[in-house]
Amino acid sequence: MGIFAIIKIIMRKKTYPYLAPGTGRKPGGADNTALFSFLRSKVNLFNSLPDAALRELARECVPQKYAKDQVVRRAGEPADYISIVKEGLIQLNRCSWKGGNIAIEVLVPGDAFGFAALCDETWPINSTAMKTSYLYSIPKARMLELMDYHPVISKMVIAHFVERLRFLGTQVFLSRETAEKRLIAALLYLYHKFGAVIPLTCADIGALAGTTPETTMRNFATLRKSGEIGTSRGKVIVKDIPALEEKLGYD
Repeated sequence: MGIFAIIKIIMRKKTYPYLAPGTGRKPGGADNTALFSFLRSKVNLFNSLPDAALRELARECVPQKYAKDQVVRRAGEPADYISIVKEGLIQLNRCSWKGGNIAIEVLVPGDAFGFAALCDETWPINSTAMKTSYLYSIPKARMLELMDYHPVISKMVIAHFVERLRFLGTQVFLSRETAEKRLIAALLYLYHKFGAVIPLTCADIGALAGTTPETTMRNFATLRKSGEIGTSRGKVIVKDIPALEEKLGYD
């Protein structure tokens, strides 16, 4: 299986963030009809769930709002929620040995994260809002209860972990490739999440690929000159998928 095929598969304080709309909303306080529709139509992970199980999940969802650059989950803090992105962008990252942040992934509306909470007592990585973002979060304790009651939800969680293993395996494989191939792989992965217009800066994409700002700008300048991508303020436009696939070695 080629690299491209694999890519296709695949300071928060100790008080809860303010909830939206309003504050102090209890689980199930959101409009359940609209929420059920969102979970059914936008969250691919839930595609296989029967309506009864999905409605149970919807009833447990707590709406949360985070401002741009606000930490959503911090590594080492108690793991308490499984979350789904409703609006906005969430970056998953972890600290490097040198103290900086290494970007792992960017999550878009419909993506779910935080399933490590089901296995660990604390968060293994950080998550940060890249723009004002709205989440639906399910308390860990309730998720575990639902998994016991609905085996189909347990199967869904296993499928999610398998998908994450594929994604991480691809990251490990790409870490041995050149900076150019890592950047192209990141572009193709993001293309399948966002479409041709990727609402991230060159620096954001470089961080995902693990390249320095200088290397990112140099390689993107080459790709722009050859007509494979375009750039404008805060976004990158993918123009020539076949050419990028060829450079990556997709067969």
